[in-house]
Order: sequence, then structure tokens, then C-alpha cells
Amino acid sequence: MALFKRTRREDVSDPAKLLVADHQKVERIFDEIHASEEVVPRQGLVAQLDFEFSMHATIEEQILYPFIRANVPEGDPMMEQAEHEHDEAKAALAALVNADPGGDAFEGAVRELEGLFKAHVKEEEKTVFPRLADATSPEALATLRADLEEAKFGSTEPRPLEAEAPAPAKKSAARKSTAKKATARKAAARKATAKKATARKATAKKAAVKKAAAKRAPAKRAAAKKAAVRKAAARKAPAKKATARKATARKAAAKKAPAKKSAAKKATAKRR
Repeated sequence: MALFKRTRREDVSDPAKLLVADHQKVERIFDEIHASEEVVPRQGLVAQLDFEFSMHATIEEQILYPFIRANVPEGDPMMEQAEHEHDEAKAALAALVNADPGGDAFEGAVRELEGLFKAHVKEEEKTVFPRLADATSPEALATLRADLEEAKFGSTEPRPLEAEAPAPAKKSAARKSTAKKATARKAAARKATAKKATARKATAKKAAVKKAAAKRAPAKRAAAKKAAVRKAAARKAPAKKATARKATARKAAAKKAPAKKSAAKKATAKRR
């Protein structure tokens, strides 16, 4: 079941064809989840969905989005929105992975993630991919395709894209095997995403430290100025005290002088 009417791989650039194939693969997994009522098959399909989406999101965030930011007009705001949509979908995917496949919340978690996925895919295939093709030379598109393939498959060898038609229904054992492989491989995608998140946190932490230091700087300067004033005052204090003592001594001497003169006059008078 197609999520919306649109032209697909035949009308997009080579890098976009690889990503549209991922979109279609995820759509088929959603179809199989809706068709399945058994717990074990649902678990396997959710594991597949987790791996496919995580890998797809990682190569977009590491390869495609930086390329678009650097080469497509108004690429920055488009990619800000795309990364926000990825974050929402990752949160919904985590809720689905943690949901009980046999519980009442499972269907709601599937619908929530599918709705976010549908909106994101529509934006990419209708807006982002055409702008990428219009703004980029064939040579640059070929290089971008090779970079995406290397990130996804570990090789730059061309690989055939999957057919548009839904794959035939698989047996439970095959699903279990696929789920096991997906579980073993999805760690790489999660690790890459976590590494990027850690780098962002470190950058934000550094910025916060710089901002806090800038806020504290005026207070530090004021404190240093007050300390310098106190230090200068402390150096001047002994001189002030000595000056005050001298002034006091002069005043006392001035008070005693008349008495001394009077006593001297009296002594002189007596001798006469």
C-alpha cells in the first residue's frame, strides 16, 4: 500500500533513488505489521523496522544533510526541519520497540510512527530531492551516490535497487532469521547516532561554559578593582596614622606653649 501518490524512483536523481528504495522497504514492513496478528512475527518485523529506519536516518544525517546544507539554496532550514522530523520519528520508534506486540498500545504506536514517517517521506520526495537534483551537477550527484552506498553497504560498488512490488510473505523462521541479523547490525547505526549526539552535547557544553565565563567576567573585574582599592588603602593607612599622630602632637604642643610662657614670665618677675 503506497502511503501517498507520487512519482518514485524513475524521476529522481541517483542518490535519491537509493533513499527512495529505503522508503519503499519501510512501507512494506508497515504493511506486513498491519497484516500480522501474531506476537513473534510482529517482534521480528519491528526489529527489521528499527534497523532499516536507524540505518537510513544515520546515512542521511551523516552524508546527505551536510551535502544539502553546503550545496542547495536554503539548505540549512530544510535540513533543520528534516532533523527535527528524524528526532520525532526516533522517539516514536523507541516507543514502538518497547511496546508489547500483543498489547493494546502496539497498534497506536505503529500508527504514530507511520504518520511521522509518511509526512517525512512526502517532504523529502516532493521537495528536498527535486531541489537537490536542480542545484547539483551530475558529477557531484554521482559522488554523493557513491558516498551514500559506502556508508550503507561498506562499498562503492553499484547495487541493484529493490523492485517496487511488495516482497512475498515470509515464513516465521525466515522472519526470525532476518530479525536476528537486524538486531546484530542495528547497533552500528545506533552507535553512529549516539556519537553524533555526544559531539553535539560537547559543543553545547563548551558554549555554555564560555557563556557563563563571559557573565562572570564583569563581576570578577569589579571584585579585582575593589581588592586593589582596599590594598592601596591598606598601604596608605600607616602614613595617615603617622600624619595624624604628628598633627595631634603639634596641637598638644601649641596648647602647652602659652602656659610655658606664663610660667617663664612669673619666674622672671620673682627673680627681680
